[in-house]
Amino acid sequence: MDQHSAKGDQQGKTLAERFEQLAREKDLKTLRKQDFLQLIAHHRGEENWDEALTVSEAALRIHILDVELLYEKADLLLEQQRSDEAMEIIPLLEQVGADEIRISCLRAKALFQGGDIELARILLGEVRQYAPKSKLPEILLLEASLLNKIDLKQEAYLALKEVLLLDPRNRTALERIWIASESSRNQKDSLALHQQILDKDPYNALAWFNSGQALYFLLRFEEALEAFEYAAMIEPGFKLAFAYAAEVSLAIGQPKRALKSLYDIMQRTSPEAGLLKLSGQAYLALENHSKARQYFLHARNLDPLDDELYSQLGKIYMIEGKPAIAARYFERAVNLDDRNEDHLIDLARAWKSEGRTAEAEACFVRATEVAPEVPEPWLHYAEYQWEIEAYDAILDLTEEALENTWGAGICYIRAAALFRLGRKKEALRAMEEALEEHYEEHATFFRYLPDYREDKDIRAILRYFATCQD
Repeated sequence: MDQHSAKGDQQGKTLAERFEQLAREKDLKTLRKQDFLQLIAHHRGEENWDEALTVSEAALRIHILDVELLYEKADLLLEQQRSDEAMEIIPLLEQVGADEIRISCLRAKALFQGGDIELARILLGEVRQYAPKSKLPEILLLEASLLNKIDLKQEAYLALKEVLLLDPRNRTALERIWIASESSRNQKDSLALHQQILDKDPYNALAWFNSGQALYFLLRFEEALEAFEYAAMIEPGFKLAFAYAAEVSLAIGQPKRALKSLYDIMQRTSPEAGLLKLSGQAYLALENHSKARQYFLHARNLDPLDDELYSQLGKIYMIEGKPAIAARYFERAVNLDDRNEDHLIDLARAWKSEGRTAEAEACFVRATEVAPEVPEPWLHYAEYQWEIEAYDAILDLTEEALENTWGAGICYIRAAALFRLGRKKEALRAMEEALEEHYEEHATFFRYLPDYREDKDIRAILRYFATCQD
């Protein structure tokens, strides 16, 4: 939280205490209209809708038929899904000569919430016809919000795009459109739109940020990273821009660059779990395990329910050869998210290292049950059985795996087990199946049977499939 936000929050709390005291003394009339509006905004920020509505009703008893307070009450009723009561306020707004366009937008929101979706859309379409250009962004933002709620993602995206064509610095539209472009798969169009905006306004931080999002989706990682860094440079308090810059830096193997972004933002703000976690990941990539652990533990203290933090800590202890400690962290990760197959595999490996084979096998089994459609849990379990030379078990397991998923690694380890059991013809068929789809992964097979590099049948089949790749 920045200094300005903290100050505003404290003012809101002070005002709330004053409101309660004056309410007890039946002396609320001493509060100004602006005090009521500020207090409503404070409760909105805290999502205390009942308290906000109570304040608005008290304010209207003093400032009777005040337009702003009537709008606030109607909007708060809609937040509580009380559209019928919100509609009852519209005649009062008309009575005091409130803005016709704003009334129409309020009516459309109430109709939409009440289930009259088509009527709400028709009403907004009519309003757009006669509204002045200055009002169109407000109308289009409402339309985009309503369209998104009924899963018309493409139309919602186009409405936000239209807002930005009218008002390229509309912060609400800029904040929403990158999510809208993802959900409607319009990243290419979004990139073109934001580049158009940046050609005219190169200091638009959110436009740089949105460009970064689109570029990242299009796998243009270096350009995405530069876009996020530009956004952060323009708005030094833009936490999300720094965080994404750090994430992309890590993704392309530049942990030192990630740390620079994280250092820059953490010098300006109080520590946050997400930023500390990214710092830990950067130090882990640099193999500075002590620093990485320090940041992960600090992040855990701020967010003790983040399962990934316990997973990362467990991995550090595994690297350091301390599987017993690692297992405790992996157990915590599993307890927080028992549907994450990676946590289960990590715990299985830790227990295997501790010699707790029964617990390890139970975890491997559970991982295949949690994600039967994913090849990795099956492969990890098969590799565990390979280490204990349970070749018949591997055949049973890989047969079951191939009924649920497919992966070249599963076929290669199945082939290796068949070779070990002396079933060469079946083994070669399993290899062919893997080579047809993923020849480039054939080195996986030799992890299990390195001596088979000289086998004439293996060499012949590899030569054949190598020719097919040309």
